[in-house]
Amino acid sequence: MKLLANNHSPRCREQVVRNYHAGTSNEQTADCLVLRVFVFNLSWFDAGSCQVFIRKLELVGDGFSVTESDRSELMWTDYLPPDRFYPKRLPRGLTAGRYVDICATDSYARSLQVASKKHSAGYVFNDAGTYHISIELERQGKWFSFRTPMELKVHFDPGTLDGSGIPDLAFV
Repeated sequence: MKLLANNHSPRCREQVVRNYHAGTSNEQTADCLVLRVFVFNLSWFDAGSCQVFIRKLELVGDGFSVTESDRSELMWTDYLPPDRFYPKRLPRGLTAGRYVDICATDSYARSLQVASKKHSAGYVFNDAGTYHISIELERQGKWFSFRTPMELKVHFDPGTLDGSGIPDLAFV
């Protein structure tokens, strides 16, 4: 079984519009920049019950370290709630791959927001720097399961804004 991911596919760095307080009288929209990985299956058979987890997020700077090490499910990109965090079936082949959101920032909150299930409880970071993010692609099976680790580096700078007012965010 070979589950792989990359951060070079077309939608791995995408600008979208995010709604805050949708359906209320104080609804606001914000320009948002999302970083994703593209997950695909290169084995000889379909992979059922696949998920991607964040294992660790670390920012190491001048004399300080921010570490978050609670494992949490990451969000599948093109699904609506409540299906965003549930395991997905990945058919064989590169064209059958799916995107998973890793993190985002926007012109409203201007913080690094990790796209995990834990994010709804305030999983955000405001410090500028290069974040080391460890993720894990996991396939749970009836007879076996396996995990594929992947390391990412993300640069975030809330003090540098683009023309839309979005802080600088990019894969390194």
